[in-house]
Amino acid sequence: MKIIGIMQNPRGCWGFLEENDKYVYFRFSKKRGLKRLVEYAREDFSSYQQFVEVMTRFVPVKMFLKKPIHMTKMDFDSLYCKLNGKKP
Repeated sequence: MKIIGIMQNPRGCWGFLEENDKYVYFRFSKKRGLKRLVEYAREDFSSYQQFVEVMTRFVPVKMFLKKPIHMTKMDFDSLYCKLNGKKP
C-alpha cells in the first residue's frame, strides 16, 4: 500500500492510499487507527493524474505527495516515522 496524499492535524492525519485496484480516502488517529472513509475503483480513472485532478476539486492539491510513501503496515509508530523521516 502507498500513501499518495496526506495532511496532518493535531489528532492524526487524513489522506489517500493507493492499493492494487483502488484509491482509498482515509482518516488516521492515534486512538482509533485507520478508518477507510471512501474507496474509488482505479478503473474509473484513466490515469493517476486524472484521479488527482478530480480529487483536488475537494481537497487541497498540496496534500498529494511528489513521491508516494510505501507502507507495509499502517500503525501510528510506522506512519509517524515515515512522515518524519525516522527509522521505526
